[in-house]
Amino acid sequence: MKIAALLFVCGAAWAQQPLTLDQAESLAIQNHPRMKSTQLTVDSAKEIVTQARSAYKPVVSANVTASAADHLSRIGAGGGLNASSIFSRFASGIVITGPVWDFGRTSNIVSAARSRVEAASETVNASRADIRIEVRRAYFNALLAQSTVRVARETLEARRLVLKQVSALADSNLRSTLDVGFAEVSVSEAELAVANATTGLNSTLVDLSAAMGMKETVNYSLADAPAPLELSKDAEAMAKESVARPELEARRLLVKAARSFAEAERRLAYPTLTGLGVAGVVPAGDERLKTRYSGVGLNLNIPLYNGDLNRSRRRDADLKVKIAEMELLDAEIRIGADVKRAWLAANDSFQRLPVTAKLLEQARRTLRLAQTRYELGLGNIVELNQAQLSRFSAEIAEVTARYEYQLRRSVLDYAAGLLK
Repeated sequence: MKIAALLFVCGAAWAQQPLTLDQAESLAIQNHPRMKSTQLTVDSAKEIVTQARSAYKPVVSANVTASAADHLSRIGAGGGLNASSIFSRFASGIVITGPVWDFGRTSNIVSAARSRVEAASETVNASRADIRIEVRRAYFNALLAQSTVRVARETLEARRLVLKQVSALADSNLRSTLDVGFAEVSVSEAELAVANATTGLNSTLVDLSAAMGMKETVNYSLADAPAPLELSKDAEAMAKESVARPELEARRLLVKAARSFAEAERRLAYPTLTGLGVAGVVPAGDERLKTRYSGVGLNLNIPLYNGDLNRSRRRDADLKVKIAEMELLDAEIRIGADVKRAWLAANDSFQRLPVTAKLLEQARRTLRLAQTRYELGLGNIVELNQAQLSRFSAEIAEVTARYEYQLRRSVLDYAAGLLK
């Protein structure tokens, strides 16, 4: 009796803070580190776009040069082709180098980077859906555990009442002490069921807090979620709608990025035109040098041969396009199958709802009949205990079917890309 009382106190202390499913999902999206991580990934991908676009802009550098040379001498052996005259001087200047035309290579690289940013944004939507389904799974499991605790406590109270009645009848010599023993055993079984149910509830609340991105476990009193409607579409129809799932959209964008990059790699064979400008002053140096200098130029670089490097890069990029396309096709097949399985599971759970409701009504009616028979002396304590056990099992089956259907409908919405 003391143990049961302690369990009631602990259970009451545990369920403190009210929480709805919408609140749980909102808190998870706000607090979960996975959401913040995927958003940072998007920010990082945006920087890649900036890096790719930098190829459009000129490069400006400042130079300060000082040299001391042997007067009227020339470089004879330098290991390269260069101006042979050398002068003592001190000079400073600016060099500007910028692209003029690269036949679209840079634009394709920028397009690939932008597609990767869009894919990363879809990953944020996918992470949001992952977090929501995790919260829903934990929330419905906690609701089931909460209902199990309630049913176990109601059963315990009912069996305590029977024990009290049987003990009074036994004191009046209207029932045997054997009935009292059976009633005491049933009370102990109910106390054990309450203990197990309370432990299960505490465990599900730990899972719920973790799913919401919290380090500490918070005591919640969960509000019941509204029951979803009956399935209105078949499995094939929902599988066709799964094309909107964020993971598939992200893969489509990665295919687009791979194609843009492959086009950029093909343009490695095209020439590149670069502009160059220099200007500066020579305040000190050989008297034959002017005190100022400037110049502009254009350089057309025509690739001829580099050891098959460019050709290999083109082939590699084309292969990666095919890999991305096959991964997209594989994901479409896998997600379509997931939708069909989720639809069958949800439909099965929906079919169980009226069956478990009927079972519960029958169990309650049987219990009332068993109680009446026992009170009239027509039944025995074993019959009454069995009826109480049947009602308890039917209650658990009914709430399990109800929350299982809600969870499976959520899994179906997630698989079909409706949970974003």
